[in-house]
Amino acid sequence: MDSEYKIENLKWYDIKSEIAEFIVHRLKDYKKNFYKEGVCIPAWVESNLKEEYNEKEINDLNERWSTELDKMIKSFYLINNHDESIDNQEETIQTGIDLFAKYFKHLWD
Repeated sequence: MDSEYKIENLKWYDIKSEIAEFIVHRLKDYKKNFYKEGVCIPAWVESNLKEEYNEKEINDLNERWSTELDKMIKSFYLINNHDESIDNQEETIQTGIDLFAKYFKHLWD
């Protein structure tokens, strides 16, 4: 009974892994569906918003958004699948977390 209690209570201790696991799967699904069904132009990746974008600009924005999503996905994947190599991945992880925070309100559509 005591060992069951200890195991169950360890979940709070490793909440970052649970959150990372949840987020990585949702980001992968979001990315796949954004390009399949999304209607938004991801202009939020650009600092100077415009009223209209031509097809090349839209493709560039989509590519930039895809790259930003990949960085976020990699970050949460690394958090949840850490090993000795994670020590040299801290900058990659932080970049993805920062992008997630920056673009959090745009994770729709």
